[in-house]
Amino acid sequence: MGLPMAIGMKAAAPERPVLVLAGDGSFGFTAMELETAVRHDLPVAVVVGNDAGWGIVRHLQQSLHGRALASDLPRAPYELLAEFAGAIGDRVQTPHHLAIAVTNALASPLPSLVNALIDPSIQHEAMPLIAALFRGHADT
Repeated sequence: MGLPMAIGMKAAAPERPVLVLAGDGSFGFTAMELETAVRHDLPVAVVVGNDAGWGIVRHLQQSLHGRALASDLPRAPYELLAEFAGAIGDRVQTPHHLAIAVTNALASPLPSLVNALIDPSIQHEAMPLIAALFRGHADT
């Protein structure tokens, strides 16, 4: 829901910068709304954290079952999708380049997308706690 909400926020307050942070899985649900942003001249900035999968699902499955199933996605070139929709697309792999790309996206007169390739093995520090909660629930 990030991108459609961002488009609505930009329409409501066009003078304010709007930045969307989305995972690649969630972005996929509304990706073509970039074209809506272009068509309505609403320059939102989108950063897609591309870990090539449903990260939280993957890490939870690995924690609970020792393996992941059906949680991988292709490492899609979302920056090309942005260009196809008439937006600006960028692809980054380092924090330094991410900072530059986000700054440029926020300053752009067009909707912009930054496809940030991230390490799929990194998980949030809360994941073991979340897995423990699931294990505890399964025991009751």
